[in-house]
Parts: sequence; structure tokens; C-alpha cells
Amino acid sequence: MIIICVFTDVFLSPSLIMEKEEFDLLSLPPRNHKRDRLITAKIYIQTYLFTGTMEMCTTHAIYFLYYWKKADMSISQLFFFEGYTERFHGYSQDELNNFNSVGQCVYFVTEVILKWGNILSVRYRTVAASQHGRQSAIAVFVTEAPGIQSLFGTASVPIEFWLISLPLALGIRCMGDIRKLAVRLFPKGPIAKIAW
Repeated sequence: MIIICVFTDVFLSPSLIMEKEEFDLLSLPPRNHKRDRLITAKIYIQTYLFTGTMEMCTTHAIYFLYYWKKADMSISQLFFFEGYTERFHGYSQDELNNFNSVGQCVYFVTEVILKWGNILSVRYRTVAASQHGRQSAIAVFVTEAPGIQSLFGTASVPIEFWLISLPLALGIRCMGDIRKLAVRLFPKGPIAKIAW
């Protein structure tokens, strides 16, 4: 998982490096290295409480949706079971192992797709992503290539779960744009005070 995350982050970074700067970036005073921190409480709020909570809830919901649709298992059955072993819910151990592998890959693919929405949302601090023109290859490679599947213990993700994630990524991007709009409309408001 660490190798996959390193690759997904490395391939996303050059796209951000090549972006045009924000319209007012060069007019801002330089950061005071003695007083100003690179990581602030505002960035933590944006990353963990705002975007992180949305991504966590969404990826878990898609994971449980997969189990409900493909294995007819509810959330409560997955949380409160005596043992995920042979004959659990009437499935063989191989079938349970396959559900587990595909479910984990559904979670991973959803997370990768949601990162697109997050990247589009945080490219600029105050300007909406929709005001500008202009990784899935790794997710496809890791989950669909037979040799890689055996190496990483992954499995093919049903196409419907790729497609379900796309509007959810758009939703994360829209939430980021709504946050930016609130900051622009109410620069002294409570959202602007905690917004990155």
C-alpha cells in the first residue's frame, strides 16, 4: 500500500508543479520563516476535518455498498461477525477471500478517484477549479494486470464501482468550490477564519 501511495502521489505532483500560479500569488509578501509555519491549523482543518472526513465516509460507503450488492452482506453483518471463515454467510473460504480482495480494491480505486476531486479542489486557495482549463493508470494497472494482482494480492474492480466514484469525486470538488465561494463572499466570516 505504501508503494502504491508513493506512486500515486509522485504522479500527481508534477501536474501541480506545472500549474500556473494563482493570480495574486506574486503580490503576497514572503513568508516569515521564524513566525509562519508551512503546516498550520487551517491546513489540518482543510485536510482532515473537511476533505478527509468526506473521503473517509465516501470510501467506506462504497466498500460496504460492494459487499451489500455482490455478497448480500449488510454493514452490521460485517461489523458483528463471529469469524470471517469458511461457511460465513454461506460462502466458501475462497469466495470470502475474493470478496475481501475485490472489496479492498474497490476502496482503493474509490480513494484514487476521490483524489482527483481533491486535487481539483485544492489547486488554488480561493479560485474555484471550474474557473480554469485543464492517475487512474496506476489504479488500473494495480487492480487489473494479472501479474501485478498476484504480487499485490489485488483483484479486478467491477466497472460499476469505477463509475460510481466519478460523481462522488465531482462532489468533493464542488464542496471545495462552495467553501471558496463562502470565503470570497464573507471574507470576515467564520469559514474564512478557519479556511486555508
